[in-house]
Formats: sequence, C-alpha cells, structure tokens
Amino acid sequence: MLDEIAVCEGRDHWSPVKRADVPESHLVKGRIKTILSIWKNYSLVVNWITVQTLLAIAAIHELPTSSINFVLAFSQAELDVLVYMELPIGMDAQQGHTRDYVLRLNKSIYGLKQSSLNWFNLLSQALQKKGRDSKEAIESFISSLKTGTEAFEFIEQGSISHHLGVEVVRSPDLKCKSFELCQSFLINKIVEHIGLTLDVKGQENPI
Repeated sequence: MLDEIAVCEGRDHWSPVKRADVPESHLVKGRIKTILSIWKNYSLVVNWITVQTLLAIAAIHELPTSSINFVLAFSQAELDVLVYMELPIGMDAQQGHTRDYVLRLNKSIYGLKQSSLNWFNLLSQALQKKGRDSKEAIESFISSLKTGTEAFEFIEQGSISHHLGVEVVRSPDLKCKSFELCQSFLINKIVEHIGLTLDVKGQENPI
C-alpha cells in the first residue's frame, strides 16, 4: 500500500486539502463520493473474441504484432467532476492531524466508478484521431502516442507474448499462419493448489 501511495504522490494524483474547507456532504468515510451524480460510467472493454479476431487477421495476412502496457492507465485521464476522498490507510498528513485533511483528486484513480470511462474516452479519441486514414508503420503510430497532445506513458513490450495471463505463441513459420494461446502458468498453479503432481495422466480433452 505504501508503495502505491508513493507512486500516486509522485505523479500528483491528488492534493491534500483541509477537511473544514470541504462540505461534509461531499465526503463518505472510507469511500469516494462525487459532488455531481454519475449517471453514465459504463465503458467498453476488449473481450477475447476481439483479441482472437485480431490475432487471426495478423496470422492470415502475416502481419507483425506489437504490445504496449500503459503505466497506471486510469490515472492518465483527467477527471470530469470534482472528487474528494479520505486519506488511504497508512498515509499521514504532512501537517496537523490526519483526520483534519482529505484528498482532492487531480486524476482518475482505480476504484473510482467513472475512471474506466474517462480512460476509454481519452484513449479511443486519441486512436480515432491518429488512426483515421493513417498508413504509417505501426512503430511510428505507437511512437506518436507518446509525442502527441495526450503524451501517453507506456512501455513497449515488442511482439505480443502475453495477454491477461494468457501466453500467446506465434508459429516460427509464418506460412503456418497460426497463434497458440495457453494458460500453463494458471493451470500449474491450480494443479499445485489441489495437491496433484505435474506427471499425472491427463486427458487430451478435459471431461
């Protein structure tokens, strides 16, 4: 928890303000409450059929793949409403008593209802703007995300090898036009948890 707090403070995710300056009705102990009601907070997410479709297209047309990991993605999006929150457990006020201060959020954070929607809007708008009628190489396109007005912060991870815990292995022979998806790590953890050994006889098709 302390590491996460240090990262948030270093990235200016919030600003301490005196509790006396914030209407008590805008705070809920231990939870987050916004001044404005949040009516729309649903955001689209990428499902597996989309990932499989993109991999199939890449395999059929022998296209390269590229994977990037956005650093603290939600916090790269601006808030659309004013939000205050209690100090997280383990965080002390720099001056005075901890109870005398609350945090005014400067960025979206994980756990906030509208964070995923704010992030989705920011990223989708940037991709639509940069990707419209764009014929540039994928490397140039990814680089433009860092240097554009949004100045996204992310780590380039090269060709896709993992996605949400699933290992993605491309056939060395591009003519085979195939990707293999497996979760050997998770399977091994389950086998270990229930006390089986990896040399047990298994079924090729689980029953």
